Amino acid sequence: MGGLLSVEDKSNQEGAVSQVNLYKWQLASLGLGTTRVEVRLSAHGLPSKDVTSKSDPMAVLFTSAATGQTVWSELGRTNVVANCASPEWVRPVLAKSSGADGGPQPMRVVVYDADRRANSPDSLTLTSQDYIGEAEFLMADLMTAPGLTLELPLLDLASGRQLPGCSVVLKAEELASQDNRVVRMAFSATGLAKEDVVSKSDPFLAAWKRRPAGGEADWVPVFKTETRMNNSDPLWQPIEVDIRQLCSADEKLPIKLQVWDHDSNGKHDLIGEALTSLAALKELAMAPATQRTIPLTAPPGNKAAKTGTRVGSLSVRQVVVREGPTPTQQLFACCSAGGQQ
Repeated sequence: MGGLLSVEDKSNQEGAVSQVNLYKWQLASLGLGTTRVEVRLSAHGLPSKDVTSKSDPMAVLFTSAATGQTVWSELGRTNVVANCASPEWVRPVLAKSSGADGGPQPMRVVVYDADRRANSPDSLTLTSQDYIGEAEFLMADLMTAPGLTLELPLLDLASGRQLPGCSVVLKAEELASQDNRVVRMAFSATGLAKEDVVSKSDPFLAAWKRRPAGGEADWVPVFKTETRMNNSDPLWQPIEVDIRQLCSADEKLPIKLQVWDHDSNGKHDLIGEALTSLAALKELAMAPATQRTIPLTAPPGNKAAKTGTRVGSLSVRQVVVREGPTPTQQLFACCSAGGQQ
């Protein structure tokens, strides 16, 4: 779970207001009468394209009309993960599934070593990024795979050979719920254990949801905050996220909150974690200020504390759930703004 560092925007925060707008715009653009699917991606063993560091990977998902022609249309991009050979991208890509009667849906995922100096992955010109590898599949293969999970070897198109030890993993979730609520949350932490020898930690907060189609150990990232440098009592900026992205519109779905110590080499250290749910967070947010804390415990393998030891506290400063725009309203708003989100 170390591959979380995103350069999605200047604040280094995934799941902010701009991300909610993009998520809802993608949903609206898929149409009202289609089966909409959230596709989450990760990769393993990516080769380095940089001389002095690992690659900064970004994945792009394409689709093609089932006509036998190799004309690919881009569906969406993940965030860029800095200096990482095995990224778990926070930003999902939304697609539509035509079902068994809609014919084959050719799909293609391409992984690039991207320019992490860009403010947003959407501003990147793909031909200017370093190509790493790709894989092709049918949407039906993903939707009928066990656990809605498909792992594919990455192919280097230039050589026509598989990249040794490299693969991309796709995890699908059908967005059956029409719940369009938006969740705004704000967190802080106190008394975080030190992971660095000569200074305090550089903490960021990441949230994971348990996949409904997976097992108890199947978690996918849903947001991360910005990093607070040299701070054992961080106060992070508020996060806004679509409720389907956060917890599959199920307020009792388990959510894992993790505080990490950021490292510039991409090898972030997990300080502590806590299990909760949106329902529990809402209750905490309504409690007196002194009772809004969640204990953080050391995970297995923590170098600074024994497993289960308390390594700080997480405070729930705000949880607000509000109605979001309908798909029609979002599409109209995006079209009025020229499609810029």
